[in-house]
Amino acid sequence: MIAAIISILLFSACNPAETQKTLTREIDTGKGELTLKYENSQAVLSGELFRGTPCVSWKVDVITTKDLPISQVNINIYDENKNKDIVCIQVVAEPQEINKVIEGVSENTKYIINFEDKVVFDGKIGDKK
Repeated sequence: MIAAIISILLFSACNPAETQKTLTREIDTGKGELTLKYENSQAVLSGELFRGTPCVSWKVDVITTKDLPISQVNINIYDENKNKDIVCIQVVAEPQEINKVIEGVSENTKYIINFEDKVVFDGKIGDKK
């Protein structure tokens, strides 16, 4: 009996893939859908965002708390060319790929995602929708 318990404990310690948690959340921005995924102490925000013209350039700024694991992440997504005087041809541009990696988070990290000054997500990835 004791040998069985020890072998189960050793097997679970040697197989960390079973204890790893993957959490995913789909986020609709109105200009495209992004995926926020947590796995192995990192979060990845990825997807494609529509661009009305080639002058639209989506910028992703990430601000985190200094604690470890990080307790809160603020993500701001905005058109970095919006208030610039740029002459732009009026054609629809290809969507822009977004891929931002955030290290040092946990499954309990809270995220606030703002898209063009509008909150599109506020909570933990694993929270019920």
